[in-house]
Amino acid sequence: MNVQQNFDRQSIETFVLKKHPKFRGDLPSGVSCEPKEVTSKIQDVLEVLVVDGNHENGSSKVELIRRLGHTVRWAVDGHQGLRMAATHRPDVVLLNIDLVPRDGCQVATHLRVDFPIENILIIGVATTAHKTLRQRCVQAGIDLVIESPIDGDVLEILLLLECVRLHRVRKVELTQLAKSNSCKGDPPADPENGWLMSIQMRSQTNSYLVH
Repeated sequence: MNVQQNFDRQSIETFVLKKHPKFRGDLPSGVSCEPKEVTSKIQDVLEVLVVDGNHENGSSKVELIRRLGHTVRWAVDGHQGLRMAATHRPDVVLLNIDLVPRDGCQVATHLRVDFPIENILIIGVATTAHKTLRQRCVQAGIDLVIESPIDGDVLEILLLLECVRLHRVRKVELTQLAKSNSCKGDPPADPENGWLMSIQMRSQTNSYLVH
């Protein structure tokens, strides 16, 4: 791995090593454990939707995500979650699997109609993530399942990784848009404002039906 040419990966490794000293060891060349290395590279703010009908659990998740610096909204059931997802287009959905009357897997199935894998991260939260449940979650389009109570450090790392992934996805989208404009003779996309343009275009082309 060329650390000098891959600052996103370096930032992730720096963060993990800083938060979890037991994972230290021989550091790759160019990797530092100084926290400023992380904040100077990854500064994205994610739009997170929490879907949880338990008031205590939901409020604690919302507070944790806010402390991590991200924008967060809270839906108390699957129907409200689908409506809020259609309106606010979140980057991440933190989904309680034990929702009623429509459980988390059913909600995820409807979400995936409008949100492909590359556009949104769906994290399922379950009391016990046994093998059968994990298989159901995978079939429903949930990306990963974590057990409650949620470890704040684990969630922080997952959201940081999603920041990096979205940065790369939107960078590719911007590059493709610039090439397309170049072929048409239009001005190239502004690299500073290209992310917003990409998000707006994606929002305009997606349609969402709540059943």
